[in-house]
Amino acid sequence: MSRQGMFRWGVTLLAIAVAAGAWLLMRAGTGILWFGLAGLVLAVTYSLGPLRLSALGIGESAVGIAFGILPVAGAAWLQSGVVDGPVIFFAIPVALWVAAILLINEVPDIAADAATGKRTLPVRFGLGGTAVIYLAMNGLAVASVAWLTIAGALPLAAPLVPAGLLLLALKASSAIRQGVADRPAMTKAIEATLGIHTIGSLWLAGTALYVAFVG
Repeated sequence: MSRQGMFRWGVTLLAIAVAAGAWLLMRAGTGILWFGLAGLVLAVTYSLGPLRLSALGIGESAVGIAFGILPVAGAAWLQSGVVDGPVIFFAIPVALWVAAILLINEVPDIAADAATGKRTLPVRFGLGGTAVIYLAMNGLAVASVAWLTIAGALPLAAPLVPAGLLLLALKASSAIRQGVADRPAMTKAIEATLGIHTIGSLWLAGTALYVAFVG
């Protein structure tokens, strides 16, 4: 996309978001503003201003919160008026999976990010450390689903798919250790990470619907 095209696309997305936010504000009251403001702060401070979270090695956490914790917790609040422990634990896998997308996409950019002072986790910990972090994030996602299952918030089958996705994460972590030295493997690892997030999130939504309507 050209710069003008990107600008127009950004303005269009912003307008849609503002319209949706205004509708939710009228439906649910001013409480929804706190979720929106939190997302706005994370979006701005991720790459702009004196903080530049992406340059501090906490950009991955910020993305996980903005695209995992906030949407899930906000959706739960809109429907029930409650954000409790189970809701947060339900949001954690989504947050970790989406943060893993950013993490693995930063691997090919290690040299460029380091040259510009962008201290991402891959820059700080190198390929081996990033592979460990990536695998740990996916493991914690499975652990969160398992905890919800033990607590009775999700059906017994809930951990099966996340555990299966952990096998994809294990293979992707091996590709991370090679980095751009094996670019085809790196590309497949990034695609697998996108699949983990998509499949895992849809599966979690399905298990939640099962609990709500079947019991």
